[in-house]
Amino acid sequence: MLRRVRLLAVAAAVAAAVPRDCPSKHLRHDAVERPATFALDARLVDALRAPGVALAWLGAVQGVRWRKVRPFACSFLAATSKGSLFVLVWNRTATDLAEIAGLGERVRALRLPPSEDASALVQHARYRAYAHFLAANPDVKTLGVSDATDVVFQRDPFALVRDPRHLVVSDESARYTVASEPSGGNRYWVQCLYGPPLFRVVGARRVSCSGATAGGRDAMRAYLETMASELAALLPPRVMHDMPRSIPFNFYRGFDQGVHNALLESAFALAYNVTRSDLLFTGNGQRLGSDYELRDGAVFVKGAAAAVVHQWNRMLDGGPAAARRRCR
Repeated sequence: MLRRVRLLAVAAAVAAAVPRDCPSKHLRHDAVERPATFALDARLVDALRAPGVALAWLGAVQGVRWRKVRPFACSFLAATSKGSLFVLVWNRTATDLAEIAGLGERVRALRLPPSEDASALVQHARYRAYAHFLAANPDVKTLGVSDATDVVFQRDPFALVRDPRHLVVSDESARYTVASEPSGGNRYWVQCLYGPPLFRVVGARRVSCSGATAGGRDAMRAYLETMASELAALLPPRVMHDMPRSIPFNFYRGFDQGVHNALLESAFALAYNVTRSDLLFTGNGQRLGSDYELRDGAVFVKGAAAAVVHQWNRMLDGGPAAARRRCR
């Protein structure tokens, strides 16, 4: 009960602190469009090759140690015998995650080349890296991407994807929309990046979380290239460098979710088969009993075990047992 009261107090404080400033009013887009071409960096492609992999799940981290990534890696190995998990890392983080080397070929850390800007926000830069991974590995048929420090697996995540043009996204609580989400962050991100006309459409929809997405090769290529291109155009290095001090870190780091939700209301959603799946579960705002059940330590939604649980650390009951799993 005390933890719930504290979380509600934090949420109220954040809502009161929604910034008034946007990073740039001059770079705002009216719509989300997939780029006609996506420029590839040969050095990044070479660094991300993983020959022979057909099913891949990616996470990206910088400046974290093994204990933060352990549930991600260990739960993947326990949940499925299929596919490979890759953790993309900047600079010395590869050394900090040296334990990954002992997990076998199905879990690997891939070090990004020095040419990649290590000072960039990982939450934004990861989409460019993910798009390059897909280009570097033509054998990959199904790809999942997610956060790496608050995601665990309960069963085969690749089974959620039906075909090359299928995209599976993860929604937050049905109790709020992009416009009414309690922290105000989702409203802020979409309004700043795309303005009132698109916000009127996106604002009425349930929040989709950008922290976990999976799909077939065609859908994921379009999704990742669009996400990377939009973020590069709307939040180039000079804008991020000159970010007004009035914008707290928790707000400016989350702009990728604004792009993600706008993308789902764009022509992209008409061109691909998009599923908002409860089995790609996001814990934020979800309530035990009414939104999900815990059965023997596993998260169940509408009678089925979730394949992936994102933001397990925001679940008031402590989340799934997989979050406390160690590798054998």
